[in-house]
Amino acid sequence: MSYYRLKQVDTDGTVFYFEPKVINFSDDELKIYPQPASDILNIEWTGVTDGKIQFHTLLGEAIDLPINMKNNIFEVNTSKLSSGMYAVSFWVGDEKVFMKRIVIK
Repeated sequence: MSYYRLKQVDTDGTVFYFEPKVINFSDDELKIYPQPASDILNIEWTGVTDGKIQFHTLLGEAIDLPINMKNNIFEVNTSKLSSGMYAVSFWVGDEKVFMKRIVIK
């Protein structure tokens, strides 16, 4: 479990501290395979019923990929992606709870 707090300093020197955020990076809750992936990437995200998965390039550009649920596993079609490294973010509500890098071959 990691704790983060953002400090903002305005140009006039005013300092504001945002509320601390807790991020749980437990790998027990998240399994991504195979790595590297080629056509299909499987994601097992246990304990979450209302989460959202987003894919991005490492430059932050959003990628829309087809995701199907099969036997409680998110099955992502990655066949149209070029070889390389990408980021996948996992959100619950407005909170990013995980971010992982994936490799496509």
